[in-house]
Amino acid sequence: MRHIPIRDIKLASILSGLGIPYRKSDPVTCVVSTENGVRKEQYSFWFELDASSQHGSTETLIRAYQAAYQWAEYLLPQEHPLYYIKAGLENREIFLHWIRQKVEPMKIYQNGNQTILIGEKASQALKDKVKRLINK
Repeated sequence: MRHIPIRDIKLASILSGLGIPYRKSDPVTCVVSTENGVRKEQYSFWFELDASSQHGSTETLIRAYQAAYQWAEYLLPQEHPLYYIKAGLENREIFLHWIRQKVEPMKIYQNGNQTILIGEKASQALKDKVKRLINK
């Protein structure tokens, strides 16, 4: 049985999600190297190359994913599950970026049925002013 290493975690997730079997022994490997004194780890997810599922063969799915990398070319029907999973994974990356980079943590202040959110980085003067407003 032939296996193929996949280094793109999104593609590995798609193949697994579409039923392509991964290698039974050591389905994930890590190769360690040093470049300019910096340790690098490269992970590979191993899938059966000759396998297929109801959604297509391993090779067909890999080619379709690679062709649609920038959403420029579709080798499978546009309603194929591969494209939905790919979009979902890309949206996840966008959401994670927002969480890590752009979302300001907020504190909740409540008084009865009034609720207000204030950024944790807001000045103490602003926090006090808002608390006074909802405590009236």
